[in-house]
Amino acid sequence: MKSIRTALLVISLSSPFHLAYAQSPVQGGGASVPANLYKGSADSILPNSFSYAVTGSGKEKKAFLSNDPSLFGNIGTVHFAAGDSVLTATELSDYTNAYNVPTTNQKYGALIQIPTALVPVVIPFNKPGAKLDLSINDICGVFSSKIADWSQLSSGLSSGQSGPITVVYRSESSGSTEVLTRFLSAACKSVDLFGTSLKQQSNWSGSAPGFSIQTSFAGLFSNNMAPSNFLPAVATGDTSLLDTVNSGNGRIGYTGPDLMVNPDDATKVARVIGFSPKYVSIPATIGAVSPPTSVLQAPFVHSFSITTEAQVIPARIKGLMTRHYGRTGSTHWIGVGVRRSRHDSLLQVVRPD
Repeated sequence: MKSIRTALLVISLSSPFHLAYAQSPVQGGGASVPANLYKGSADSILPNSFSYAVTGSGKEKKAFLSNDPSLFGNIGTVHFAAGDSVLTATELSDYTNAYNVPTTNQKYGALIQIPTALVPVVIPFNKPGAKLDLSINDICGVFSSKIADWSQLSSGLSSGQSGPITVVYRSESSGSTEVLTRFLSAACKSVDLFGTSLKQQSNWSGSAPGFSIQTSFAGLFSNNMAPSNFLPAVATGDTSLLDTVNSGNGRIGYTGPDLMVNPDDATKVARVIGFSPKYVSIPATIGAVSPPTSVLQAPFVHSFSITTEAQVIPARIKGLMTRHYGRTGSTHWIGVGVRRSRHDSLLQVVRPD
């Protein structure tokens, strides 16, 4: 499925006074899927001295915007966070009002957000004997409950296969959910979703049930209640969702691709209009996204580039982080780019002590 997670790095631009205190531990955390992209491997983005607490995407924004290190199991300061979704205008305003006011003693500097990775969201399922190839109508129908039985799918099932579909979803605020709902809200505009409990969305004829962009999956539906054939994962995170899908016949869900042993296995991971997630064209997808052209579109971003060399951007980001936290001084450079990676995308937000 060509729903792509975007990875971002956000840096707070601080004064030499704040950098003078940079010798204290630099700590942050966030999404689990891209953890190795940031820490733990030879080509990880973060310097070795930085800590990264794996908490799951969704919690990282709260930790950073409230400067609450306890959400990462730490004390002190939350310097950065990693996730799947861009900060909203409201969140940026909240940060500015709390931590970027010149007259207060908590002036940490402004934020930038840097995309660092792209990855598809995949649709794992558990239906023995099925090789699933979903159409757009199928996906819209399944995730709206318009389609609630396997026999209603247009393709990919052996003759006579049927039974109730159980959709497994993330109950917590989730970047994976936001990415999926961005896809659904764009792809399903022309699909008939009447009769579902999706919230009403404005359209050419007035309003109709439709998908909207959400970080909480249940927020798609009236009264924030998922349909009766939907099941929340037993715990937070993509791993729990996949475990919940695999523990019951007839279940289907959504997750990052890193958990799949073989994302090309159509008996475990659905293809979408014939495409395997293993072969999604990330270069083609990037080409469809317009880079920011002004600070109004991407505050404090100096440049935006796409590189064919996977190591270039991580090395530059690591250099930036080391400079930013490793010494005093008033000269800073900001590099922005997209890394082609199989890892999850994320949002990083950085605050100096």
